[in-house]
Amino acid sequence: MKANGQTPEAAAETWDLPIEAVREAQAYYDAHQELIHHEAVEDRSRAEDTVTLRSR
Repeated sequence: MKANGQTPEAAAETWDLPIEAVREAQAYYDAHQELIHHEAVEDRSRAEDTVTLRSR
């Protein structure tokens, strides 16, 4: 949402979600940014490892 420059209302409309669901997701992200970032880094690393193994 933030990366796309959308308001919560625009994101709800784009994804056909209730505005409450978008606000709940944003609140979760705001409260757990460090965890989410850490998991994204781990996922990216695993994906890179998989690509490296397949190219051998």
